[in-house]
Amino acid sequence: MPTPFSTTSGALLGLIPHANNFAGVNGTYQTGQAADNPLPSYVANPSYPTHWREELIRVDHNLTDNQRLTFRYIHDTWGTVNQGPLWGQYNNTFDNTNTNFTGPTTSFVARLTSNFTPSLLNEFVASYTDDHIFLSNTNGAVNIPQGGIDLVPLFANGLGNKIPAFSIGATNGVALGGGFDVDTGYFPWKNANPTYSYRDIVTKIVRNHTLFFGAYFVAAQKNQSSSLDVQGQLTFASDSQFTTGNPFADMLVSSVGGYAQDQKNIYYYDRYKILEPFFQDDWRVTRKLTLNLGMRWSIYGRYQEKQNQEFGFSPNAYSASAAPSFFPLGDPDNSQLLNVGPGQFLLTAWFSAANLIPPSPALQVGRPAA
Repeated sequence: MPTPFSTTSGALLGLIPHANNFAGVNGTYQTGQAADNPLPSYVANPSYPTHWREELIRVDHNLTDNQRLTFRYIHDTWGTVNQGPLWGQYNNTFDNTNTNFTGPTTSFVARLTSNFTPSLLNEFVASYTDDHIFLSNTNGAVNIPQGGIDLVPLFANGLGNKIPAFSIGATNGVALGGGFDVDTGYFPWKNANPTYSYRDIVTKIVRNHTLFFGAYFVAAQKNQSSSLDVQGQLTFASDSQFTTGNPFADMLVSSVGGYAQDQKNIYYYDRYKILEPFFQDDWRVTRKLTLNLGMRWSIYGRYQEKQNQEFGFSPNAYSASAAPSFFPLGDPDNSQLLNVGPGQFLLTAWFSAANLIPPSPALQVGRPAA
């Protein structure tokens, strides 16, 4: 174990479960003093709970001899546990950073049917439905330990109070040689899809014509968090220029192969509306011939984000003067600008402990000096 030991490496190490199988299910050591001895392994076959319930209410009431009101309400919810962060960056190797999934749903429909005359009927329907998804970590193992960690991130966002996700590359024939991934997730995360819809249909019988006319209107929402890893993802790989030859050892000595980080998660409020007026004539031409004639218009509103937080990238709108610049740490006057060629990405990572920084320049984000 290196001394002093990086607190970031210690936090990552705490997310790796101890071996519980020594029968060589993953093979044997291929070299060294332990050659041909079984490789220790972690083996688990977890069974996760799932629960579901539903409540239904229906009311039918005759307001008058000519008016009938119907109301229906449905509520259901189900929850389960998923191995690893659901829809995360990595397929989690272990079962210690799992996801609590809760999905409540509500729906109601109110229908008013009115017979004004023997030949005139009106039906009005209003409905609302909303389904939610709530995702959270099953335990606090992914939280930054008390005292913090010495990782210097790209963005000073507090890392979402989570230890970075990390990937250990494969190296055959050594302990932990098969490689593994630990994803600490983007939670808490939530999603909601409230939808309001209204429909009114008038039916009128005129001699051998049955006329229908009315409209359907829907206002739909999509409210959802982005699913970004604000704590970032660390990679340790044997093809890194800083590797010791063993990615797990790289993690212990803070020899980072790569680091990527998102700045923040945003909660989006997407909206759209649809209006569909229609007209239909069921014309009974003869006893053996009925024509169904009609027309329907579908008017789609613009799909947009309520607070103008969604956008696309337009190369024509790019301004090099507004782009962030990168400088080595310890460059007080920002004079050593690090340039990246077209089509290239600047990928590096670092720890703040001076004797644990890999032989690549640590970076700070800033603007060129005036």
